[in-house]
Amino acid sequence: ALGRIDYRFPADDALWRARLPVVILALGLGALVWRWGGALAAGTGGLLALVGLCLEPNLLGHGHLATLDLPVTALWWAALWSWRRTLLLESEHAPAPLVARAALPFALLFAAAALTKFTGLLLWPAAAVAMLAVLPGVRTRARAGAWLLVAAAVFVLAAHAAYGFGPARWGLPEQLLAGLQGKAVHRDEVRFAYLAGRRSETGFLAYYGVAILLKFPLPLLLLAGAGTAGLCREAFRRGADRAAAARARLEVVLLGIPAALVVMVFTLVRV
Repeated sequence: ALGRIDYRFPADDALWRARLPVVILALGLGALVWRWGGALAAGTGGLLALVGLCLEPNLLGHGHLATLDLPVTALWWAALWSWRRTLLLESEHAPAPLVARAALPFALLFAAAALTKFTGLLLWPAAAVAMLAVLPGVRTRARAGAWLLVAAAVFVLAAHAAYGFGPARWGLPEQLLAGLQGKAVHRDEVRFAYLAGRRSETGFLAYYGVAILLKFPLPLLLLAGAGTAGLCREAFRRGADRAAAARARLEVVLLGIPAALVVMVFTLVRV
């Protein structure tokens, strides 16, 4: 909109302008993964995480295309990073202004991710489950839950702004609800599916599990497994420092629950 580019622009003339934001977001995702890896394991953690991202063919394949897959991925991870900071500050009973500096970016990034692609809507339940899993005490959870309500309100306001404050139903733009309804119809359509020599018109529950094993580089899967095992060992090791164990549990939950939720939802959808 700022570049005054017609939505139906001739691809060959202006495609680079549509690809440029995706490339910038891909670089931003790399910087974020590098920083998160450094937080997980000081020293080589950030470098290993960045190398893993740079050698991941799915990210490389989508990191320069004028599509929404890489943008929603970058926004997803940025939102989780902000929510991670929010939960850390809440667990340490930090002053409200400090918590707000982490929680407000989460609200904005959640809205941006959900309006970029409907997959971003899964961030909200993932953040809620992570909050319940790692924060102790009713009052601490209530404070963090209030920020989740703020994030929901920001999403609703941003959705109306994105759709031009048109007709609404159930508090949301009718066009957004029509898009979600279209996804539900798409899920139930009969289509040809193929997996490991078998054909189906209803999909395969095993499809995404097999696809993850086949489409991700095996060294990356092995590194991910080793890193997860190390975090779990730190989180539940007897005699471990309480603060370090709590931090490790937070990392396990924030890295594991959203990933499991995404795979579960797509597996059940069978598309």
